[in-house]
Amino acid sequence: MSKTKAAVVETITKLHPVAEAICDKMRHYGEGCHESQLRAHFTKEQLDAHGDAARDLANSQWQREIAPRSAAR
Repeated sequence: MSKTKAAVVETITKLHPVAEAICDKMRHYGEGCHESQLRAHFTKEQLDAHGDAARDLANSQWQREIAPRSAAR
C-alpha cells in the first residue's frame, strides 16, 4: 500500500472509529478472517460502510509489521 493510501486509511479511522474496531477484530481473527466472524460483533451496515477501510488498515499494519522481520533475515 502506498504511503498516500495508508494516510487516507488512517484519516478514515480517525473519522470512523468503527473502521478501527473492525480492523482490530480482523487482526484478532487473523488471515482468513471471514465476514461471518465479524458479523458476531458488527452489523451488516457497519461492515458495508467501513469494511473496506478496515481491511486496508489491517493490511497496512500487517505490512509494516512483517517488513522489519523480512529485512532481518
